Amino acid sequence: MNVIGNEKVFEDLKKLGEKKKLGNAYIFFGEPSVGKRQVAEALAHHFESGHNEGDGEYLEETRIIEAREGESIGIDAIRDIRNFLWQKPIKSNYRTVIIDEANLLTSQAQNAILKIAEEPPAYALIILILANPEALLPTVVSRFQKIYFSRLTDEAIETFLIDQMKMTKEKAKEIASKSFGRPGRAVRLIKDKATIKYEKTAAIILKTQKPEVPKALFDGQKNLGLLAESLLSELRKDTIKNADKIKSLLERFRVVYQYNTNKRLQLETALWTTSKK
Repeated sequence: MNVIGNEKVFEDLKKLGEKKKLGNAYIFFGEPSVGKRQVAEALAHHFESGHNEGDGEYLEETRIIEAREGESIGIDAIRDIRNFLWQKPIKSNYRTVIIDEANLLTSQAQNAILKIAEEPPAYALIILILANPEALLPTVVSRFQKIYFSRLTDEAIETFLIDQMKMTKEKAKEIASKSFGRPGRAVRLIKDKATIKYEKTAAIILKTQKPEVPKALFDGQKNLGLLAESLLSELRKDTIKNADKIKSLLERFRVVYQYNTNKRLQLETALWTTSKK
């Protein structure tokens, strides 16, 4: 599992772990697909197997918790975490728990994870991953050490695509320009069928200027995010011409994520109302 653009963060945490000076509780935060989970998993692989390139390798000393589509992470998951963490590690200096999209932890689950973090076993490592720490209870945020992950430059992503993915410079530049500084999105643009599909769909929507967007595109938060990324990717090809649409789309997707509102109506309003100005 190659670490892309966050090598210093990874190396610093790795060295602390090797010296047994790593903290027990961290929050990795920043925009989606910028490498937060990648660094967390690479650390787990390094501590357990001595290297960080263990794609597909089973980790005995690590648990990764993530919510199912449309669900939250409840207290039962945290009880399992507690049982797991209190077993002494054999292959590693740490027992590691990674909670992806920790913003989906219920309040009860957050309070439970806080109790664990306040009095953890010496070998426990808990990493919460999310976009914004403000989605968590203040007491949780105050107990965990926070590490911010920023976007990467297009040049850094280009280099990765050329060196690691063996792409031509021309193709790497094209993919990097659509990645929004997010290495995870760059990889998905190459390998993920759903992302590739939405890229094509977004281009058709904007080209045909049809006022109605198919309802199937709004099935679940994941698909909504893919659609938003793909539409913005197309609109950014001409940021001057599409400035109003980009601004409106960003605002309306923020509203969609935060409130129970009509996703389809918000999207169509952003795309078609602004085009009439």
